[in-house]
Amino acid sequence: MVQEGITVQLFVGFPLTSLLRMHLNKSHSWQEEVLTGEGKLKKARHEEKDFIGLPTKANKLIIKDLKKIELNLKEKIQQHCPKLDPETLKISIIPQVFIA
Repeated sequence: MVQEGITVQLFVGFPLTSLLRMHLNKSHSWQEEVLTGEGKLKKARHEEKDFIGLPTKANKLIIKDLKKIELNLKEKIQQHCPKLDPETLKISIIPQVFIA
């Protein structure tokens, strides 16, 4: 949603726990994406915590949409961290407000 220089979007992702961070740091594919900037996963900070996930541009999201995004995120994490069970990760939805 955009209104007079204000953009609101949702960030859907997982808390960047020490376990997830350890697995990502060991992943060559993750390191490549970070270095080249070609990765689709983004980092966000909210209430002194780091998250990894995807920003959404949708004006409205329903539970079905969120489930698709969650499944997509888990698949991406699994690609980078095959030894990590993505089912142990808890999804978070964070509102983001950008003022231009």
